[in-house]
Formats: sequence, structure tokens, C-alpha cells
Amino acid sequence: MPSRGLEKIRSLAADFLYLTRAFFSKFYRDRGLGYSSILAYQLIVIFVPLTITLLVIGTRYINGEKEIDTIMRFFFPNFLPATGEKIHEYFRQLIISRKTVITAFSVGLVLFTTGTLLNTLQNAFDTVWGKDSNAHFFRRYFILVGILFVFVPALVAITGISKMFIVNVPMIRVFMTNTSAVLTFIVILMALFFLYSAVPHVHVPKMNALLGALFATITWHIVKTGFFVYVRHFASYDSLYGSLSVIPVFFLWVYLTWLIVLAGCQCTYFITHTRTLLHARDIGKRQTRFEHFYLLKALALIDTDFREQRSPTSIHRIVDFLEYPYIHTAAIMRKLVRRGYVSLEHKHYFTPRRDLSTLPLDELLAIIPSARYDIPPNATGIFDTKVCALFKQMMQSRRNVFTSINLRALTSGGGHAKRPK
Repeated sequence: MPSRGLEKIRSLAADFLYLTRAFFSKFYRDRGLGYSSILAYQLIVIFVPLTITLLVIGTRYINGEKEIDTIMRFFFPNFLPATGEKIHEYFRQLIISRKTVITAFSVGLVLFTTGTLLNTLQNAFDTVWGKDSNAHFFRRYFILVGILFVFVPALVAITGISKMFIVNVPMIRVFMTNTSAVLTFIVILMALFFLYSAVPHVHVPKMNALLGALFATITWHIVKTGFFVYVRHFASYDSLYGSLSVIPVFFLWVYLTWLIVLAGCQCTYFITHTRTLLHARDIGKRQTRFEHFYLLKALALIDTDFREQRSPTSIHRIVDFLEYPYIHTAAIMRKLVRRGYVSLEHKHYFTPRRDLSTLPLDELLAIIPSARYDIPPNATGIFDTKVCALFKQMMQSRRNVFTSINLRALTSGGGHAKRPK
């Protein structure tokens, strides 16, 4: 019994390490760093005009600057560590001065930049889920902007009202000594849950979206604490930039926040597909010895699509055609891209960079160094039969029979009768 328990722990640890490596690998492949930079830049551009617009609208519907100042006093210090107090003071002076006027041009600019940011966020989420954002642009735009201008003000207003209610009721204040931290946690959790469940063009299970939002919220609070300590005790932004030190600190924090948001979306994806990923790993352990076979078959499909003017070929089409796990098919395609045989087009689409049909097979098979050429049990069709015959001949004679043979010799004669629709 103890040995079984130890074996179970080892198995769980191996699964966790595999999923962790796959998480960071997929986050990088899905351009999480690049999308975070784009989103950070777009948010920095829109932050001041959007905040002013929301505050001016709020002052018209919420009579009293004290209530608006209470909401700002909660929002800025709790969501913007190390810079929140300065930014809060800046916007407070704007509201007090009453010099801010909203024009039709400023509203239009805010709507356009906000829609651009939300469109980028939706593209980033769809990339994580492996879906194309093929919905009509203007339809997506108006839906997302409507969501922003309804959901965000409502969330902030509810939070501010809740904070004022908690502070003014002594019985509740006794049990909640740190109301700002609790409300901040709830607001971020609700916002991320809404984003992860509503924004992607796929059905996301609500419980998985909630778990992903919980992961991102906890991570955000941990990073927030570390960031505050770093800026206050280790960084020397004040001595370098003086009164402008708030700008680089704010830029860095916005970038870190978007990294966490996209990491939470990635976590939601992994929670949803944990069993599938582990099953694909187990299948891959048994099938990686067939990589030479699937390499040739993938190249033949890409070359055939190119010659029949169906290029580029999507990774999902290749996976369906090979009947091979996605993660291992993607590994083969990355090797082909690095060697310069195929080009990676938009997202997950491939086109040949060279005339693949005339290349000798020994050059193509050298991409994956191995002394064995095994044949998968599900190999059927004319193309599969030809490759299997060559592999058997190679293993029996130990002579290089691939030098004078190219892909065209294998694909001629109806080798792709089993092509997926």
C-alpha cells in the first residue's frame, strides 16, 4: 500500500510538471508576451481619456463629489500599487477644477480606441482557444464597447456603494477589518470571470472560467505585493525621473497586469483540456517513433494543397489528416519551419517555402535524426502503403533507399484519396 501511494504521488507530480511545461510553452507560442505589450500600449493610450469620460459621466448621475472621490480613493490605490495615490490626486484635481468638457470628438475617440483594445483582447483569447475571430468586426465592436460602458461603471459603482455601506455600518465594519482588500479581490474575480466566460468565441464552462479567474486573481495580488515592495524599497525611479517616476512604474504595472490576465485565460484552457492533454501525452509516448512517417505525410498534404491552389494549410487540417495528436503535430511543424521547408502564415497556417515535391526523401527524413523507421498500425491508403514499403526495405537492407525518391513519386497515383473535407 505505501508503494502504491508513493507511485500515485509520483504520477501526479509528473502530470503537474508536464502540464506546467506545456502551459509556459503554449503561452509563448500563443504570443502571450506580444499580446500583453500591445494591450498595455493600447490601455495606456486610452486610460486618461476613458477615465475622465467615466468620471464626468459619473458626476452628472451621482450628485456629490464626495461619492466620486470615495470611488476613486478605493479604485486607484488598490488597483495601481505605488502610483495610485499620485494618479488619484491628479484626477481629483481635474474633477474639482470642473474644466473638463466632453465633446463629440473626444467621445468618438474614446469609443474607437476602446473598441480597438477589446478587439485585441478578443483576438488574444481566441488564439489561446485555437479559434479564428471570424465574426463581423462592427458587430463585435459594438458588443464589446457596450459591455465596457455598462459592465465596468456598474461594477465600480456597486463596489463604491458597497464600500460606503460597509464603512458606515458598525456591525459589518467589526467583521471586515480590511474592506478594501476584500472588495478588490471580489471585483477582480468578477471581472476576470466575465472576460474568460463571455469574450472567447467558444463555449467556456462556467466553473472552469471561475477557477481560471481565481488563479489570475490570486496571482495578481501576489505580484501586486511584490511589485509594491520592489518599487518602494529597491527601485530608484524617484531619483532618476523625479515627479515623472509615476510614468515608467505605471507602464510596467499595466504590462504585468495583462500578462496575468492572459495567463489566467491560458489556465482556463488547461483546466478545460487537462484530460485531453494528458491523453495526448500518453499517446505521444507510444507514437513518437512514427514521426518520420507523419513528417512525410504532413509535407505531402501541404505540397498537394499548394499545387491544387488550396494553400495555406491549417494545423487543424493537418491534425485531422494525420490522425495524430495536436501537440506532436505542432512539434513536427515547428521543426519544418525552423529548417526552412515551410512558412508559418497567419496564426496556424502553413505554406511551402521550397518545391517540396522534388526534394529527396533522405533530406526530409534527416530533419528527425533516428536509426529506426517504424510504421503506425493505422497506416492505410496508397501513400501510406508506399511509405511503409520504403521503410520496410530500409530496415531490412540497411541501405539508403531514399536518395533517388521524392514526394512526387509517393503522391502520384491517388496517394491522397483519404483527404479530409
